[in-house]
Amino acid sequence: MPRRARRRRFLLFLLAAFFAAILEFYAVSAGVAGHVKNVYADVDADATFVEADGIRTHFREFGTDGLPVLVLVHGFLGSSFDYLELADGLDDAFHLFAIDLVGFGLSDKPLDFDYGKASQADHLDAVVDALGLTEFFLGGHSMGGEVAIHYALSHPERVTRLVLFASAGLSDGAPGPLPTFLYAFTVKNYFLQRLGYSGAYEDAEVGNGGRFDRMFAYNATIPAAVMRAFSEDDDSGSVADHLGELDLPVLLVWGTRDRFIPASSIDVFLAVIPDAEGILITGAGHLPFQECPDETAAFVRTFLLD
Repeated sequence: MPRRARRRRFLLFLLAAFFAAILEFYAVSAGVAGHVKNVYADVDADATFVEADGIRTHFREFGTDGLPVLVLVHGFLGSSFDYLELADGLDDAFHLFAIDLVGFGLSDKPLDFDYGKASQADHLDAVVDALGLTEFFLGGHSMGGEVAIHYALSHPERVTRLVLFASAGLSDGAPGPLPTFLYAFTVKNYFLQRLGYSGAYEDAEVGNGGRFDRMFAYNATIPAAVMRAFSEDDDSGSVADHLGELDLPVLLVWGTRDRFIPASSIDVFLAVIPDAEGILITGAGHLPFQECPDETAAFVRTFLLD
């Protein structure tokens, strides 16, 4: 057989092996994902929802009536589940509401929703209205921090103090959406998502085991078309030129080992927000309220109540 023909057959063999490995990887991931979804199928049987603008929105409530109200908003591919440890450290002093943004957690995931951060802030207003909340503290993490900034700018009469955990808002988003099937293969792939999720922590043990699996069980319910809509509706960075208009006290909390939004971002926020203070949590990654919940809760409590 001529050398060129042998080389061609060998290349075809490598290509076939590569695609077979990809298919096997996807099949194994789908099997693990199915098992995880089954394990957590009934874990939120007693979940609480509110109807706002025709969208069923999930929330977790902690603390009791009569205490100062703190509303918490999670980041991208997160949910109200992210705040369990922080709520445990604050529920003696606050009445907390952790909200699942539209498209995440147990909230509805409509295909015709505008998934930009400004739109999410508008829906948050409908949610707090439905919950009967009129004036409150507001906290947001990462993408949820940008949602919280939008909300504080558009509803200054409602938000008395703002807490931003590793907040987005300074930079523009991705250049554009990917084909829908790539979202199903990457963002919703169990192993690839776990790899990305582990990068959110400096202490990998915090994000291992049941925590990731339960988070993945929520994210596995997000349709790939909705994931694509987040890219199409991306308005990242649209608050950057308006941060100086925040007319309320703001606390910025960052982990010194944040790989997603570097801790140096805190200096940029501090330079433009008129009434802001910053706290660095030594050795924590992108979710300091999970890696160092007691320390984070102490800073939040002092800022909001003093």
